[in-house]
Amino acid sequence: MSYIQFENIHKYFGAAHVLKGINLGVEYGELVTLLGPSGCGKSTLLRCLAGLEQVSEGKIFLDGKDITNLTPKQRDIGMVFQQYSLFPNMTVRQNVAFGLQIQKLDKATIENKVKDMLEIVGLSDKINQYPRQLSGGQQQRVALARAIVMDPKVLLLDEPLSAIDALLRKNLQIEIRRIQQELNITTIFVTHDQDEAMVMSDTIHLFNVGQIEQSGTPTAIYTHPRTRFAANFIGNYNILTAGEFHALTGAKGEAEHIAIRPEVIALSRSPLNTPNAYLGKGIIAGSVPHGNVVRHSIACNGVTIHADQLFDEAVDLQKGCEVFFAIEKENCLCLE
Repeated sequence: MSYIQFENIHKYFGAAHVLKGINLGVEYGELVTLLGPSGCGKSTLLRCLAGLEQVSEGKIFLDGKDITNLTPKQRDIGMVFQQYSLFPNMTVRQNVAFGLQIQKLDKATIENKVKDMLEIVGLSDKINQYPRQLSGGQQQRVALARAIVMDPKVLLLDEPLSAIDALLRKNLQIEIRRIQQELNITTIFVTHDQDEAMVMSDTIHLFNVGQIEQSGTPTAIYTHPRTRFAANFIGNYNILTAGEFHALTGAKGEAEHIAIRPEVIALSRSPLNTPNAYLGKGIIAGSVPHGNVVRHSIACNGVTIHADQLFDEAVDLQKGCEVFFAIEKENCLCLE
């Protein structure tokens, strides 16, 4: 049995069947991400683990113990929400110490634990400041410190970065991952952001309408999505019908839908001679910058596909020009 084990979890809200037979294991020390669109059930599963919602059917085990019917307080689980919920009239020190004081630990122990935790999250110099004097990212790190200082068996993070600006969010992703690995704390992270999941996770469980669509490492789930939903949600795949694939490549599609990543399509102004690849040519229909790449739309035999080209590549492709492409056969994925 895994450190955390969900067995056949069902959850109903009235007639709405929100979780549909979830079976999922989390190993000790892992950071696992529950990824999916709004309303797919990922936060509901997290709240069932925390004891904030009761399961309708099934059992939840933590460290070999059945916790299905325990109160939140009995589960020894820390949780950080999207809203920081810091006490505005308390300093950083007092916010982090609050739970320890409830446990009636002695003052010296509390002081040492608070100082150690604030050093880990990089806020030692903010110990006497109030939440209103902190940035959003600093407040989120205080909330994280307040949860972890209690030495919980599990840390739950429910979209804690969604209200933070993009640059700070990327920095906090790295910081949270560093802290999680440094403390070796078993963590479940909920997000709808696939990039966030890719950066932070040991394992990703992709949710779709109350069920797990696919599970795997970030690399595996990105490079080998099994279903059309997974290919649409993870990355920016070109998803072609068998007929579109035939029009593009001249080959017969072996599945109803075939997925091709934009970055695996090689482009050139002259014909390519790539072994074991589908070769063709088309017209540049448009181009849009995406970070460090330009995403080209290529029209070929009534089919439009997207291909990514690094900004510093020598190929200069303008709208309306002819372009040759090569797609290695192993990068054409058949979807269930």
